[in-house]
Amino acid sequence: MIEEAQELFERGDFAGAYTLYQKMLDDEPENHEVLFMMSLCRQRQQNLPEASELLNKAVQYNPTQALYHYTLGGVQLRQGMMAAAMESYQQAARLNPNYADAHVGVGYLHMVQQQFVEAEAALRAALRADPRVPTAHAHLGVVLLAQNRVEEALQALRESAEMFPDDSYTQTHLGRAFMQSGMPAFAAQCFRNAIESNKEEPVLWLWLGQSLAANQEDTEAVNALRQCLEIGGESAEALYTLANIYLRQGEPQGAWNLLSRVVRLKPDSIEVRLLAARACRDMHRYQVAQELLQPCKDDGRARKMLARLALDQEQTALARAHLAALSLAGVSDPITQMLQAETALQQADWNKLEQHLTPLLAAEPVMPSALLLEAQRHFYLERPQVALDMLQRIDEQGRASLAEDYQDWQVRLLHANGQQEAAWQHARKDAQRQSSMVHIAQSVDQKAALDGFEKDTVWSWPVRGPEDGNPDPIFVYGWPGSAREALLTALQAAQVEVLRDSIQQQGERLEALSKPLGAAALSELSDADVRLQRKAYWREVRRALPQWEQQTVVDSLWFSAAHLPTIYRLFPTARVIVLQQDELSLRMDWGLGGYDELPAMAAVWQQENELLNQALEVLPLQWITIGHQQLQENGADTLQALTQFLPNIDAAELAQHTLRIHHRLAMPKANSPADDAALLQHFSG
Repeated sequence: MIEEAQELFERGDFAGAYTLYQKMLDDEPENHEVLFMMSLCRQRQQNLPEASELLNKAVQYNPTQALYHYTLGGVQLRQGMMAAAMESYQQAARLNPNYADAHVGVGYLHMVQQQFVEAEAALRAALRADPRVPTAHAHLGVVLLAQNRVEEALQALRESAEMFPDDSYTQTHLGRAFMQSGMPAFAAQCFRNAIESNKEEPVLWLWLGQSLAANQEDTEAVNALRQCLEIGGESAEALYTLANIYLRQGEPQGAWNLLSRVVRLKPDSIEVRLLAARACRDMHRYQVAQELLQPCKDDGRARKMLARLALDQEQTALARAHLAALSLAGVSDPITQMLQAETALQQADWNKLEQHLTPLLAAEPVMPSALLLEAQRHFYLERPQVALDMLQRIDEQGRASLAEDYQDWQVRLLHANGQQEAAWQHARKDAQRQSSMVHIAQSVDQKAALDGFEKDTVWSWPVRGPEDGNPDPIFVYGWPGSAREALLTALQAAQVEVLRDSIQQQGERLEALSKPLGAAALSELSDADVRLQRKAYWREVRRALPQWEQQTVVDSLWFSAAHLPTIYRLFPTARVIVLQQDELSLRMDWGLGGYDELPAMAAVWQQENELLNQALEVLPLQWITIGHQQLQENGADTLQALTQFLPNIDAAELAQHTLRIHHRLAMPKANSPADDAALLQHFSG
């Protein structure tokens, strides 16, 4: 009968096997082996209470059998009876000191209770008994990792992975060990291995995303983190990591959208508040950043950020107060010393600036940010060659990219030393940041660009703006086309400074007008934000027009009507020339521009018109609207209207100019009649 019961058990017929074992037990009520087998049947049937009862009887009749105690410990553990399970495992290990699995059970229970010293002792006892037990290596690796003994943890987990390569538990914690060792690429592969057998575990997708982000594999990281959020719902850690990626990619608004949720989920996390404040700082939303840091302002990291925010807003006294608080708390690190140095620079206190920079450069002779400040000190003390030597030390070490505004100062110092050709070459290197006079060379010639260096206003410090007596700029709103070109040409003839740079060169200037967009600008931009964004805009104007000297500037920036509220907030007395093109002219321009999806462009045009009409109704800017047909048929009257609308222009020169709008229907790229009909249908309906 026992062979028949064993055969049924092995075939998976646990109910049948149990019935036969029960018959045997009726004949021998104290047969501990039968009781043990009956308990195994009940375990396979997930009947843990009865399995536990049967095992207790088996132990009662044969208390020296280590296997019974070990199996009972496993059943008790599955029932959540931690103390009872510990006693059973320990008794099994006492009865058989070479019982490796019993030692593993003891070690595991100590581990989950964070009793790491006792856990390590038990797991090492298991490995002495049998070094081939993979779970002993795996649990030992986790215990060592919890104690930050990363190298030992890696060794133990690698041993487990070699014996049991497909084990999700081992791969997961091996990935964690690689992350703590600074090897995110290896970590990512381990997490991928773990996910293969457990695709619905959100924490594995989170750790995969974090490891990929640490390895700067941003696209895959974003996909993994989104999978984590899709499976597990809102996760503060996943949102935080995504926000870090967005910040690294220069998308502070996207980061802030996520971090505002994370702050609600983890309001007491200083790390979250610091990252959220950094995103706000990148958007020039300084007041929001300061409010985020107020609850944790006594933390040294928050104090440093508050000091940085104060310096960004040129609030030197407030920055000094934060730095004094750090000093009283005994905080003196390179970041704090750099903040103190920048404060001294804003105060033009050259001795104090040198005092703060000396220990920094003694500790790290080629620290880029410190050398850049030292170069500025020498420049303002009229020692431009010494300043240039400072920057040369940065360049020689290949660390120029770590110093913000390095290229700008390199150009400035080369110019101050009379090295015009070298200044020009460095200006070309910085073309992507719209630095110096690169666009002038593209539109005129190199000599004109070099002549631009002679204007002191290029490097005015601090940057001057309309509050210094300069009139607010004049913005031209309208779709690029023949009407726009005719108008700008006429204004240039009237000796107005017209910005006609390419879209690629407009980025920094447009950014200053994009924080935030739409009606939000009217309510969210504080006065401090307005001052800073206005300065940023004028700084970029000076980079684009180095010959500009407190004259009227007409900016032909290609912006959306959604920018108009921000423009009004920054420049309340700005004038806006609105060029309204008719459908026929517009579709001609689009056709010549090579647009393939004209209906989609028509929808955009309609949306823009709606925004423009709202702006005309609610924004008290000074407007003049010029229709395409009006410009074409009556250029003289249009010029006269412009003369009355625009201040400080040469009306005589403007009056002599003829506005010529070229009709381009006959040009080869024009649409077919069928295309025209389809497009007009989209416009009209």
